Amino acid sequence: GFFQPRISDPWLRLRSRLISTVPQLKIHIIAAALPPRLDGIGDYTALLAAELARSADVQVLTAQTGPDPIPGVRVETVFDAADPRSVWNIARAVAADPPDWVLLQYNPFSYGKWGFNPHLPRMLASLKRRCPGVRIAVMAHETFVPLGVSWQFQVMSLWQRPQFAALSRLADVLFFSIEAWAKPYAKKFPGKPVVHLPVGSNIPRVAIPRAEARARLGLPDTTLVLGVFGAMHPSRLMDWVRDAAEAVCATGQEMVVLYIGPDREAVHRLLGSLPLIADGPFPAEEVSRRFAAMDIHLAPFIDGLSTRRGSLMTGLQHGVATVGTLGKNTDTILREASGKSFLASDIADREQFIANTLELATNAALREKFGCNGMHLYEGEFGWESAKVNLLSKL
Repeated sequence: GFFQPRISDPWLRLRSRLISTVPQLKIHIIAAALPPRLDGIGDYTALLAAELARSADVQVLTAQTGPDPIPGVRVETVFDAADPRSVWNIARAVAADPPDWVLLQYNPFSYGKWGFNPHLPRMLASLKRRCPGVRIAVMAHETFVPLGVSWQFQVMSLWQRPQFAALSRLADVLFFSIEAWAKPYAKKFPGKPVVHLPVGSNIPRVAIPRAEARARLGLPDTTLVLGVFGAMHPSRLMDWVRDAAEAVCATGQEMVVLYIGPDREAVHRLLGSLPLIADGPFPAEEVSRRFAAMDIHLAPFIDGLSTRRGSLMTGLQHGVATVGTLGKNTDTILREASGKSFLASDIADREQFIANTLELATNAALREKFGCNGMHLYEGEFGWESAKVNLLSKL
């Protein structure tokens, strides 16, 4: 049935101790990308694998050439993301050294052009027949493209939907990064563990004083810094960011938008009339230093804040007061935290998003309150130890 972890549960530490006393599991993680490639799922895999290696024997089977080392983890390049048939090499690698579990990090676009790779479910089915003692877990970072967005998505859904359905049937455990995806599959597979497993922050926090972080960017203490982190994907409502920044600017307050990400030229075109620092991408340490310079993190998403958004997690982790949106993919835990650990408005209410930004912009004490509460939420619910404990408890 559906399992939604709540890490504030008083049994967390007991569960962690119990996991450390059981015989060590052997886990092979399949991931198309790893650092140094700029890829969120690759970063997630590397950080999760390193945390799992504290309690398990972990190997990552990847398509990444020249991957960065992961502490305590063996990494082997065995397939090519550009060659769908090459995933059969995964089955051969697993059969040569069978683990207890194979954990597939899944986004359809990671394994084939347009998210199409019919060899992936066939390979896992063959592996189950060949190695019946090996169990399979699937972690869905994305299941398939949503309907109703574009005709291209309509077409791609024709193969992405049955592809994920086949993987779901093969899996012994299904993990989903958001609750909205987990619940329907718990109903489809009532006898199978279906787990909501939030992502953590991919950015290790660097200890740097706020004043030093600002001085590195040439920003005085009096300047209000509105931060944005991540690619300019259509799911990120950058026009809301512009409107909120313009509203703050109109109050006469000294301010700047600090953008961290790969799309600086597009951000300059959209926000060019506003005071703006737009650079990136950066190594994780530099991202952390720039978060330390922020006063407010703007995170409006068209489907709402959710536990799959690494940028949200990074803002909470760094104690930056966050303004976001509530939508169809907003998890229960985040809805309950809205108004306590961050401010969020309904996706249909742009004016409230602007008002929330203005409220924080004019009240330093309120920013500090939401920043502290957000950090406590992250540390209690979304850290990597929490992810490890919840994952291992279902394997």
